Amino acid sequence: MTTPTLVQTLQSKTLVREIEKEIAAESHAATEASEREARDLVTRARADARQRIHNAIKDLRRQGTREIARARARVETELRMREQRRTAQALAMALPLLGDALAARWRDPRGRALWTQRAAAAGRAHLRSGAWLVEHPTDWMAEEQREFAAAIGPDDGIEISFKADGDLTAGIRIVSDQARLDATPQGLLADAQTIGALLLDAIEQAGPTADERRTPLGAQA
Repeated sequence: MTTPTLVQTLQSKTLVREIEKEIAAESHAATEASEREARDLVTRARADARQRIHNAIKDLRRQGTREIARARARVETELRMREQRRTAQALAMALPLLGDALAARWRDPRGRALWTQRAAAAGRAHLRSGAWLVEHPTDWMAEEQREFAAAIGPDDGIEISFKADGDLTAGIRIVSDQARLDATPQGLLADAQTIGALLLDAIEQAGPTADERRTPLGAQA
């Protein structure tokens, strides 16, 4: 091989090696870039996955909280409805019993005397002096009427007269010129709201009955 040819050959090999080095460097750089990109993609994918899982957990917790709140609301509504039914039933049972108790008290001489004495005190407190007409049942005796007048006390401004009313079976009504005090069972029970509140207070203090304690939440009360 001649000297020029040898030189050309060496130069060609050198050029080839330089090209191969450049190709290798570029390939290595491209590989590293691809690996970095792949790692970035994996990192972002993992971060996105973690965020999605976190969001999903939060959604599940929110949903669980809503479900718990809805369940609690259903229970509270059922309890209120049950209490309302129990209250209505208790009042429906108690009001007639209260009327019977008043009638029984009027039949008892001592209870009747206390009743009319309190009516007399209420009349003195709320009615003006003048002519008072006391309406009463037919079985209210004259002696009891005198005791009522004595309970009123001496007052020159009050003139008491008595009138038997066949429609009355218990209690008395005091009618003055400008007002009326109704101390009959119907009059005493006329304020249904106040009477109901007093009855409910008494029922609450008594507590639930044994049957009510045994009644499950979902049962018809």
